[in-house]
Amino acid sequence: MPITVQPELLAELTTEATVILQVRSTADPSLILAAMRASQPDLWELEGDQPDETGPKSISRPVPLPDGPAMMMDLGSTPLPAAQTIPSLLTRRLEDAGVHDAEIGLADRGPRAGRYHLISRFTPAARALLRLPLGDGRPEPQRWLLDIAAQWLHAEHHPEAQLSGTILAVDVPLTWRSIRPIMGPAFEADGFARMISTDLASSAATTTINNSDNAMSLTVAGARWSDAEVAERMRRQRDLIRGHAASLAWAGVMTETYPTWHSTRWQDPGPYQHVRPGQPNPRRHGVDMLRDFLVPDAMWYQVLSPGHLDRLGGPPPGAVPLTADRFEVTIGEPEQWLPDHADRYRVIERGRELLAGCLIPYNEAQVLSQERNRLHYRHSS
Repeated sequence: MPITVQPELLAELTTEATVILQVRSTADPSLILAAMRASQPDLWELEGDQPDETGPKSISRPVPLPDGPAMMMDLGSTPLPAAQTIPSLLTRRLEDAGVHDAEIGLADRGPRAGRYHLISRFTPAARALLRLPLGDGRPEPQRWLLDIAAQWLHAEHHPEAQLSGTILAVDVPLTWRSIRPIMGPAFEADGFARMISTDLASSAATTTINNSDNAMSLTVAGARWSDAEVAERMRRQRDLIRGHAASLAWAGVMTETYPTWHSTRWQDPGPYQHVRPGQPNPRRHGVDMLRDFLVPDAMWYQVLSPGHLDRLGGPPPGAVPLTADRFEVTIGEPEQWLPDHADRYRVIERGRELLAGCLIPYNEAQVLSQERNRLHYRHSS
């Protein structure tokens, strides 16, 4: 059979469209992935005759899915005639790779892909952030993080929930046995692994791994959970972190009223405040690029590594050793950190006092982060 093009794909290939293009074939997936990679320089050159017809905004790396490799494209200002040539460009690369029987089409995003907004009503959430050392170059995919994620998700899973992964924007059903075979190759290709266990009605647990940032998040919440139920999840996250402290540059456990379910980023819980030039910014700056010596803010539980201890002049009062050079700091009880608890601001201030040496003003953190970011990506490119 020849290489065919799904009619629905042609209808979607328009200016400003975002599509997930997939190749389904009985051929060796490695040949298809190679052909898709080879097509990317062709795709980046798509443009029109007008100055504002500059071509695609973004093209993802090709990523293996169970029913065929896929890649996501934001066509940006690509003019319609140029966008319509995409299937023929890919066909030529497939034939060059020895693939002569395939269908080029749209990926099926799955029945639940558009319904995950339903979990946004589950609040507050217990949230854990784990940071490995950043390193100087492009990190190798940390597949062992998939095992940690699976262990934690299994503990939070309940019989009515369904387990799935998100690859690009495609919802992929998973079993506990298929996490490694499905999510592992996708993680290596894309650099992200996002998984969720939820029934969309009573609770949700998500985990996200970002390989380029050497970061992972664990987020769980339920409908109408009691304070004790949220606190119990925070304690479980702490216990998991303790078992891997030696590998971490930093980790923290907190509550979030509006959690970022599929991100590894920390969100400043304070409201945005406009600041005039020259004034200190009252918000905290994300310090992912400075994880080895700064912390984002006070939290119920944190793991500190040698760079933090150096800035603090040693372990803070009440810190407990986990390894020879890793200490844990716990401020109060998890219930006290819940949004409506009377003690919340008191424990936050206590935490900020203990970790003051690892907290710096917004503008200073911004400058240091930008400098570290330039150095990091210069090494990794």
